[in-house]
Amino acid sequence: MNIVEMIKGIGTFKEALESGKMVADPVGWKNVSITTNRIAAVIAFILVVLQLLDIKLPVSDENIVIISGGIATVLLGIQNILTVVTTKKVGGEPKL
Repeated sequence: MNIVEMIKGIGTFKEALESGKMVADPVGWKNVSITTNRIAAVIAFILVVLQLLDIKLPVSDENIVIISGGIATVLLGIQNILTVVTTKKVGGEPKL
């Protein structure tokens, strides 16, 4: 699945949040889910390596924690949404 196909599927993506519905290409979306997990792992790995090598970033440790928390929150949100839209077993109630 390429990015253009994914963008075209955004309309049905919203519909797929309802219980009993899912996106047409769950495998493609699950690959996106796996990619978000990999991005989070790479970011964490880079931060650990920088600390081990005693390389200081031009931001404070407190800001690194805040930025990392924000990135983790966004990635977890994406992960949760992708879990819902790639299965028919979970989701919200449809609007009447």
